[in-house]
Amino acid sequence: LRRTPYGALRDALEAVITRARQVAPLVIVVNSGNVGGAPLFGWPLCILLSRRSLQVRRIFVHTCRRLRARLVNLTFAPRRDPFGRQQGLYFAEDGLHPSSAAYEYCYDLLKRRTRLTRLLAAA
Repeated sequence: LRRTPYGALRDALEAVITRARQVAPLVIVVNSGNVGGAPLFGWPLCILLSRRSLQVRRIFVHTCRRLRARLVNLTFAPRRDPFGRQQGLYFAEDGLHPSSAAYEYCYDLLKRRTRLTRLLAAA
C-alpha cells in the first residue's frame, strides 16, 4: 500500500530472515494476501494492486528459497484467491483488514504447511 520500492522490500526481507536464522532453527515467513482482492479497492485500482501483490510474492518466494526460510504463501492470483472470492467472509467491515475467518484460514494453512505445531508441542 505504501509503494515501497521492490529493492528496499527485498533488502528488508533478507535482513529479517538473516537475523531470524541466527536465533531460530526454523524460520517461517507469512506474506499478506492479494491486496487487490480487498473490497475497498474498485476497478482499476484492484488490478494495479493485484499486479503489485503478485510481484511482491515473487520477491518473497525467491528470497525465502535462497535463504532457506519456509514461506507460507497467502498471495493468490485473483481467479484462485479465496479471500477475494469470498470478500464478505474474509474481510472486516472496513473492506481492507482481515476478518476473524481470514485469520482462522491463515492459521490453518500455517499449521498444514509447516512443522510449527509439532515444534511447539515438543517444547
